[in-house]
Amino acid sequence: MPLPPPDDSVLRFEREWEALRAQADQPPPRRRVVRDKTQLAAALPYIEAAAHVADMVRHRLDVGYVWRGGYVGGHYVPPLVETGLRTQAEDAHVLRRFVQLTPRARRSDTGLHCGHTKGMLARPDTKLLGLDEAYVALNPTMRGAWRVDLDADFPSWIALRDDLEALVAAGRLPCLPHACVAWRCPHTGRVAHPHLWWLLPYGSSVWWAPEDPSCSRRIMSLYSGVVAGCTAALSPLGADPSAASLPLKGKSPLCPLWSSVFWNQSRFPSLSEWAEYVDTGVTAGRLARRAAREETGLDAEASNSRFLACQTLAFDTLRQMHAGDDPEYRDALADRAQLSALLQTRCRRAVAAMANEHRERLRSSAIFCRVADYAAGAWDPSRQRGGVDRGACADRVAGLALAERQAVGGRYGAGQRADTSRRTIAAAVAALRETGGIATQQAVADATGLSLRTVKRHWAVRALCAETGEGVTQCIDPQEAGGAGRDSEAPSSRTTEEGDAQRKTAA
Repeated sequence: MPLPPPDDSVLRFEREWEALRAQADQPPPRRRVVRDKTQLAAALPYIEAAAHVADMVRHRLDVGYVWRGGYVGGHYVPPLVETGLRTQAEDAHVLRRFVQLTPRARRSDTGLHCGHTKGMLARPDTKLLGLDEAYVALNPTMRGAWRVDLDADFPSWIALRDDLEALVAAGRLPCLPHACVAWRCPHTGRVAHPHLWWLLPYGSSVWWAPEDPSCSRRIMSLYSGVVAGCTAALSPLGADPSAASLPLKGKSPLCPLWSSVFWNQSRFPSLSEWAEYVDTGVTAGRLARRAAREETGLDAEASNSRFLACQTLAFDTLRQMHAGDDPEYRDALADRAQLSALLQTRCRRAVAAMANEHRERLRSSAIFCRVADYAAGAWDPSRQRGGVDRGACADRVAGLALAERQAVGGRYGAGQRADTSRRTIAAAVAALRETGGIATQQAVADATGLSLRTVKRHWAVRALCAETGEGVTQCIDPQEAGGAGRDSEAPSSRTTEEGDAQRKTAA
């Protein structure tokens, strides 16, 4: 079947690429010569470091990429030398797009991150040298691609392509992946754990800035839904559901140590086109549940119940480590794979105690591995609130029905919120009096951010608060104070006289 002609985005990218290459070939402008000896001595270490990096770049361009042999991804790669740059080939459009989709090499955390192992990505000196590394992370702010990790081996690249073409023919995927990267056995041709990359059209990258209110949440949700839907469509081929939470980090097709194939360099569907083929409503939790059910062989009901128990255990453990400021937990937050391994280590005994038989323990461990990957990817420490005493009403709800327990909990929560409001109002009144201001209800509402209705409800607390020697405001419930009930919410005559005197003094 002949390939379709390239779309406009391909031609536009190639034109802009050639213009940038022509601009880069121009000689650099002359720089100012530093004649001050003091400045020269201070800049000497930086000059030497820059000269060393320039020598490495020159060696890479003149001699090539030199590998002296070693292990990559758990597989041995013999020594090799690759001359030239892969992006210089005429049919290397996808590789040139990968260069465009990676950020520049900066000293900040927003720059290029790459490394020899997947769990340890560092900032390189230059982008040219960094893109030779085995693993790379694409630009997290402008997301123009994603990766799907197939946790399986295939007899050959041809066998993998046949399976992918079957999904495309069935309408599960809109096109073949643009790049497939894996270790290939030189003797048998076996392809181990390939990473599949799909690219969006040039100029259609998704702006990803959740903290910016002007960033479209709908587009970000669509991107996440397409990544999850693509992973779900590839689940028959062994797609790793936990990898959907980190879609920008994977094996680099620019690295000479991997075997890479490019079956699609002309068809680049947009997100709206992807939404017509994949289920964008799939979540990471559903993917993890499906993978656990397929791996253990349990029926849906038994697998879901055990998955829920493991999920509760994983997130409770994460909350405990977060509340206790665990040092290992803090170190693992930068690498979600390390956080998943820490979860599995901390919960090993609890998972083993879920079953009595050895076979069931193995199933529980397999499910928890999936849950740990999912929980580590979905965990957001910034959304964790302060500790909650979930057993505060345990003595009151013993033996009660569900509705009665909920009523007791609701009254307790309302009382806690009311106490917080009273403390806030008392502190605001004390602050206004110290500064010589008039502690009116509207002034307290403006100072605290509480509604005027809430301030009026707890207004009597201003006459029932006292300050200790440490300066901590202690509030008393007006209903518990003698003679202070609902009628005490109205200001007393003494308070009114004080307010009139203050207003006259201010006038």
